[in-house]
Amino acid sequence: MEKINKDMQQQEYQDLQDKKNDSILKKVSLWQTFKFVKHLTCQKPGCGCDLVAKKNRYKVTLHCPTCKSVQSYVPKAVLASNLQIQDVNTGKFIKDVSDLTHQGDDGSTGKKGS
Repeated sequence: MEKINKDMQQQEYQDLQDKKNDSILKKVSLWQTFKFVKHLTCQKPGCGCDLVAKKNRYKVTLHCPTCKSVQSYVPKAVLASNLQIQDVNTGKFIKDVSDLTHQGDDGSTGKKGS
């Protein structure tokens, strides 16, 4: 019985860790595609490529697709971020400038199909 309880606790811990890591992956992905922040880049001289987040069993690490270097942590600024912009015309929160509406002189929004 004790072994079953221990196994259940380990599974619950792993499930929580997976949810946390999935959240971190989403934050890094949004950061790396957001147009208003400096992307996380490789620091090796001559490289400078955007880093890619990868999840392993225990944590998320950042990898350079070109030189294969690995950064073992995600910066606190990325983890604490909540990247959104509020469209002044619609009041909606968006994650990409291409979703912003722009009202022209003729009253059109400038978005396709509007």
